Amino acid sequence: MYRCNICINFVSLTLSQLLTHMGRCHSCEPNFHVLCGINACARTYTNCVSFKNHITRKHADILLAESPTDCRILENVANNMDVNKTDCGSCTSEDHDVDTVDEEPRQFDLQKTPEEVQRAAALYLLKLKDKDRVPQTVINSIVENTTDIVRTNMEVLKFGLAARLDTAGIDFNAVPGIAELFHEDSITMNPFSGLTNENQQHQYYKSNLNLVEPRRIVLGHYHTKVRKGSKLRDTQKTDDAYYIPVLESLQQLLNDDAVLEQIDNPHASNDGLLHDYCDSDGFKEHPLFSQDPHALQLIIYFDEFEVCNPLGSRATKHKIGAFYYTLGNIRPENRSHKNAIQLLGLISCKHLKKYGAESLLENFMEDLAKLEQDTGFQFLIEGATRIFRGTIAFFCGDNLGSQFIGGFKEGSKAHRVCRECMGTQVQISICVSAKKVTVVALYCIFIDHI
Repeated sequence: MYRCNICINFVSLTLSQLLTHMGRCHSCEPNFHVLCGINACARTYTNCVSFKNHITRKHADILLAESPTDCRILENVANNMDVNKTDCGSCTSEDHDVDTVDEEPRQFDLQKTPEEVQRAAALYLLKLKDKDRVPQTVINSIVENTTDIVRTNMEVLKFGLAARLDTAGIDFNAVPGIAELFHEDSITMNPFSGLTNENQQHQYYKSNLNLVEPRRIVLGHYHTKVRKGSKLRDTQKTDDAYYIPVLESLQQLLNDDAVLEQIDNPHASNDGLLHDYCDSDGFKEHPLFSQDPHALQLIIYFDEFEVCNPLGSRATKHKIGAFYYTLGNIRPENRSHKNAIQLLGLISCKHLKKYGAESLLENFMEDLAKLEQDTGFQFLIEGATRIFRGTIAFFCGDNLGSQFIGGFKEGSKAHRVCRECMGTQVQISICVSAKKVTVVALYCIFIDHI
């Protein structure tokens, strides 16, 4: 028997059925990760098609042994995996029944198949927008043109099927349910049903993919002249910042099994060496972390970035300050992965200089107070309630960012320009002119000199 590595509960008698299940139910999952395991094979894959190609290349004898009279099984499996890339929603309840092992290929449930196709289409559009950086106008064009192609092909299939049935003496309309498959509003004729525009796509992401919407924070108001027709009218506008609710973001993160597993299994070392923050004296003496090793360790990071040309005369016009967070409970080798780094807030740098970071961080501190309370905060994880406590482990950033958050002067304007050695400009110039040193050695010299 073969067991699915992802949903665990799916078991099949043949390898081809397992590949069909993988392609249909998991190939569009963003965190797809599977271990081959056949004949002690240790290869792992994060792409469903690559996993299929590995099976057909290295373990083709098993597929042929399952159906020796049909040597075309390799081609059928390959085609099935490619086709099912557009039909790969969440597993159905039949897939999770470990007491009944399927001996025949899984039959389509006409009630659940449209949901799976819609989910696959939504993940496809989201991947275009997020990973491939495709603008919304192009996505709308892709939806429209793809729908036209699918409808044209389905019409050709409909007339061809009607002709074949007529040749066999069967009336097309007399076959129960076949006309419904070719209905104008069916999922087969319109694979992007309910996802035709940006608003519908946003609503689907929010209700089905746990989208955490940013919260707009009004920092202040100003008046400006806006042309309406042939006249200039005085209009009031707002200076805004955006905050992503940290409690909702944490709940989404905790629903990832890999993250939750690392939180439930702390990685503090026992060899007396300092490998991570959880091995430090600050962690061991912390009033929360020392009592609750499963408490959420929030590591906050601040940095500024330029979204346009950073070399022009208007280099700082579109500069944005960004707050991020990650969990110190995640092991160091996984913590720097972009999937483990969560956005906390965005604010324009000119607004940051004018209003400060307090307005943005006040909302964060309100949510943090709920997480720090003695009773903890209830998170809904896979339908069950779990209580976690947590707080800020430490704040990190570069020189400019740390000086700004700390309320000090930034850069060359500061009396002590380096927060590591706390050296003044005069001291740094003396040390640098005295000898040519590397950056690491320079830090040691500053410490000794001061």
